[in-house]
Amino acid sequence: MSQSASGPTTTRRTGRQLFVSLREPARAVWILPVVVILGVLILTALGISGTSTPELTSGKATDSSVIVGTPRAIRSDEWLVRTPMVIGQVERGFPRYAEVGVGVHDMSVISDLPTLGWPQLFRPHQIGFFVLPAANGFAFEWWAPAAFLMLGVYALMLVVFRDWRWAALSALVMFGSPFFHWWYHPTTFGMLGWAAAAVAALLWSFESDSEGWGRWWRVVFAGYAAACFALFLYPPSQIPVIFVLLAVVVGVTIPKLLEGSWQMRRIVINTAVAVGAVLLVVAAFVITRRPALSAIAGTVYPGARREVGGTGSIETLFQGWYGWEYVRSDIGMRGSVFANESEASSFLFLGLMLVLGLPFVWRSVFDLGRRTRLLAITVLVSIAALLVHLLIGFPAIVNRITLLDRVTVNRVLLGLGFASVFFMVLLGTALADATIDRWRRVAAGAVVTVIGASYVWSLGTLFREGGAPVTPKAAAFTVLLFVIPAALWFWKPLVSMSALAVIGLAVSLPANPLVRGLDPLTSSPFATMVRDVHRDDGNDDGVWIADTWDSSSVITAAGVNNLSGVNLYPDADAWKVLDSSSRYEDIWNRYAITEWMFDVSASAPVITLVHDDVVSIRLNPCGNELDQLGVNHIVTAGRALTEGPTPACLTKVESINSPSGTPVTVFDRALSRQF
Repeated sequence: MSQSASGPTTTRRTGRQLFVSLREPARAVWILPVVVILGVLILTALGISGTSTPELTSGKATDSSVIVGTPRAIRSDEWLVRTPMVIGQVERGFPRYAEVGVGVHDMSVISDLPTLGWPQLFRPHQIGFFVLPAANGFAFEWWAPAAFLMLGVYALMLVVFRDWRWAALSALVMFGSPFFHWWYHPTTFGMLGWAAAAVAALLWSFESDSEGWGRWWRVVFAGYAAACFALFLYPPSQIPVIFVLLAVVVGVTIPKLLEGSWQMRRIVINTAVAVGAVLLVVAAFVITRRPALSAIAGTVYPGARREVGGTGSIETLFQGWYGWEYVRSDIGMRGSVFANESEASSFLFLGLMLVLGLPFVWRSVFDLGRRTRLLAITVLVSIAALLVHLLIGFPAIVNRITLLDRVTVNRVLLGLGFASVFFMVLLGTALADATIDRWRRVAAGAVVTVIGASYVWSLGTLFREGGAPVTPKAAAFTVLLFVIPAALWFWKPLVSMSALAVIGLAVSLPANPLVRGLDPLTSSPFATMVRDVHRDDGNDDGVWIADTWDSSSVITAAGVNNLSGVNLYPDADAWKVLDSSSRYEDIWNRYAITEWMFDVSASAPVITLVHDDVVSIRLNPCGNELDQLGVNHIVTAGRALTEGPTPACLTKVESINSPSGTPVTVFDRALSRQF
């Protein structure tokens, strides 16, 4: 300990002391990684995931595959879209190209689907599909990205702050964020985890005690992790994460350079090697997938979409505290203030609120050393930039230069959530080394608690006014959830962080059911029927089409060609079969789910836009267009084909219930030889 005549008492740690312990860690450092890895392996072995595919059954929550919890209909991007596409890839043998949607699509470029090919090396969460039964492989893919998130954040916090307790708690707080669980997707978890791991390895490689193999394996891993991050291919979420991590790198590196503990030459070489490796991987991917990527870039949605920013609301920063209300009464909360549970999902933004208390403690905390001060400033700048984009908006030129015009306001939350947690750890570890007057702690804590609690309470009032089932008692309890960690922070920050982790896990994890296997997709009567008919055909080129979304999803999961499947991007040649004059090109030129309606009187297809990502097509089931697209099976719940004379091109196969219980009729369709 050293005592400064003009400043508070503090303990100064050298960079070498920080990183030597990484080679010889205390046993406690391994507790979180071991628990996380064992948890993933156990759940994988049992074939248990958090999928909501029981929504594809008439029983839903009472389905025998549900162990505990409630399948979430609102997570349709998972159970209706992506999971069927993943299982369909398994059934087809992981081809790069598949006829899912209108035309043929490159399955390796979007939705993070497993395919045979070198890019799969950068999707390690999908290795289970190639060596395990489908249900177990899916369970591994479900939990592995969450493990990457926790371990990546843990590693970065450990490298920067050298305290395993703070590192572990930050990982738990991140995992316990409602944002991840209502938007559950490998991309959301994995991109932050791999990005944090890449930065952790790169910063660690700058240390002077890392030489030879010890240096270069860190650089290589940094490049590999960054490539895993890059190939998720979702800029709206990646850009905010990059903003915050660049702030961390700058805030950590410059003080190290100025104090002489890191060398510029090593930093430049290590960074150049890691970045060069990433650029090579990305360039190879872009070159070998140019047609599909060009088609995506040229779409009306999302390719041409540009964000001006400023369309978010201050309530966005407080909605996470009502996570339990969404878990308890998801449908009742829907639409009262925010559109739905996924749109309402957020983080427990205590870190952002702590900024309000900084004027009272800044000099005591961040004047302790140049390293800490600059890191705080750079992180605060990244927070400010993301908040401006969320709540106010930048001029168009700034949006274009920073690429924020690619970031929808809801996706800003991912960067803000990580920045909030990082700032909490930065402030908490700095408080441990600071001597702060009692009145400053009281004032800082009071400002954060009163202002934050007021906003949490006011959001509860908005929920009630919007008709949501949030009673004054429930709102008061939610305010209490905020007040406990907020009031404790400037006195017992580690205890406060522990309380935040517990609260986050309690209001987030119940959003997930625990489900064994994938029976609704693979073993239901409807799924069995599709496979039996397809096998009897003996024609792998035959194409199915369905006018109900649940039927279409299971058809996709069966691994057969499905015209009614989700269009990852437009296959222009195939769409022009339906729209030969390109009259509807602005409608179909997008990522889209399709709604099909059969009309025996239709002379030509009529295409309309239902939503940004939903396209409706009305057409004649015996029309030449379906001949050209190779459709030989139709599944319909409508009366147009079942009441009155059966159209000449169709032969009824059987009547059956769709996956969710709707009566449907299956027809064979005769292909004309004249097209």
